[in-house]
Amino acid sequence: MKTFKITMVIMLLSTIAFAQPGKVKQGKISYEGRDYKTVKIGKQVWMAENLNYKPKNSKGTNICAGCEDFGRLYSWNSAMDIDVEAKEEYDMESRAEGRPISKKHQGICPIGWHVPTVNDIRELLVFINVNGMQEAGEWQDSFLKYIQRDIDEFIFPRNGDIRRSAVQTMNYNGVTLCEPNFWERNGNGEDVCKNSYGLSIRSSGTGKDRELDKCTPMQIRTDIDTGKPVCCSEGCAGDHFAMWLADENTACQDMVKKGRHFCEYKPEAAIFVFNQHAGVFFQDIHWKNKKSYASVRCLKD
Repeated sequence: MKTFKITMVIMLLSTIAFAQPGKVKQGKISYEGRDYKTVKIGKQVWMAENLNYKPKNSKGTNICAGCEDFGRLYSWNSAMDIDVEAKEEYDMESRAEGRPISKKHQGICPIGWHVPTVNDIRELLVFINVNGMQEAGEWQDSFLKYIQRDIDEFIFPRNGDIRRSAVQTMNYNGVTLCEPNFWERNGNGEDVCKNSYGLSIRSSGTGKDRELDKCTPMQIRTDIDTGKPVCCSEGCAGDHFAMWLADENTACQDMVKKGRHFCEYKPEAAIFVFNQHAGVFFQDIHWKNKKSYASVRCLKD
């Protein structure tokens, strides 16, 4: 019976992949001279565009790589508006109590908004899967635990294979949230993206463009606007989407609190990655060095 229910969830997700949700509530917010589209998805209100704000007194680094279309790319410290560490070593005496990151940390977001967390992403993904089935009239309460299990499988993914139902769920998320014209088309040249909730996920990438003569063949991409080749240091516009989350890797603090007085601190934070491979969408959350670049999306408190 359990196997039958899992199979039914997979089949239903395939069936409703193009179902449209009920009326999407859109709005806008003005911030530092720019208007940003917003959208309400379930109980959450998201910015429907990547942040394109250059901090006046940046506490980290940020770059502009196609920012009119994709927003700016920020280091984690810049996104969180936190001073960069003065030294690489971890100061155990002063930091064992944990970093001063609140559950709704404003960072460089407008007042009343915050940098999302891992749990915020989990809430978003669970909602769009449940809502899709409800809109299609196919929802059963017993499906919830299978959806939650599949989503948790690629939130901080474990080593090893991902079950088929989780891949199906990921692809449904991708098709539902991605914006047309910014991702690969299918074999017929048609957009697979539906952007059903107006969140408008674009392939903003995580790398800084470099000169072509300093680029290896594997780093060359085609700019989707100009059609010209561009080079990127670690992925770029047209490749994937990634945004910072407020969660910091606290494994080292946790060890100290449990009585281990030495551990190798890794300056890492959580990042939500959304990419497309061979026509299928994948997402995961993993730890990334804080000096890397990624987009910022703000979520209303």
